[in-house]
Amino acid sequence: MVLGNFSIGCNAGILSRVNSHKKEDYDEFACLIAYNTFMEYYNAQLKNSIETFKQKHPQAKIIYFDYYNAAKRLYQSPQQYGMQSNYFIFFPSLH
Repeated sequence: MVLGNFSIGCNAGILSRVNSHKKEDYDEFACLIAYNTFMEYYNAQLKNSIETFKQKHPQAKIIYFDYYNAAKRLYQSPQQYGMQSNYFIFFPSLH
């Protein structure tokens, strides 16, 4: 099993460390765009590497787990998972 990376631009530790006051640094879910763009690139490269490996070793059984998009659903529809929908409560400068 190969695990993709989470959307680290939504990680509370990263958000508090970066603490940008520029609204354009964040997406509609209050996540840092640059960090998530990098994770999308990283995960795409990881999937490409897995495909290359599978072609060279067709007998191998490899499962890729897409943490990025699985976690993204939490940010897109937090109410479905029992979370508060007002994520901007932690980012008053983004109102």
